Amino acid sequence: MSEFDSISDSVIKRSIGVESAPITYVVGTSDIIDFTDAVGDFNEIYRERNLAKRRGLNNIVAPPTFLRTLKGSRSENNPEHLGAHLLDGGSEWNYFEPILAGDNITVVDKLLDVLEKTGKLGKMLIWTREFKYTNQHSKVVAIHKWTRITY
Repeated sequence: MSEFDSISDSVIKRSIGVESAPITYVVGTSDIIDFTDAVGDFNEIYRERNLAKRRGLNNIVAPPTFLRTLKGSRSENNPEHLGAHLLDGGSEWNYFEPILAGDNITVVDKLLDVLEKTGKLGKMLIWTREFKYTNQHSKVVAIHKWTRITY
């Protein structure tokens, strides 16, 4: 019996809709530049403050994929870690505001849904989780829905 075969429906149901504790990150200029160096994106808007200002921004902007570096909390009420194998089932991103160097971004995540399916390898659980990113002005800058599959 695998670890997640013992999970009860009540544990999963209690986890759905529960928000994590918020975690706040300060977005630093060097964090943005290091990230763009690592991914090979040398767009000047991510590096040059004067260019960003000419485009109406107060500071350099982080590329949308930068938000992947800001992790949500892992609560004790999160059974997602169960199962021997993990697959990324895809992501959906919605962006609303630019992320600038100097912003304080708060991440809150919650489990939206869990579906049980049976495949060639047996029982699978398909987890859909939402991450909400909010800046210091209480504006939601992005929402990320992420699907994970455990089996």
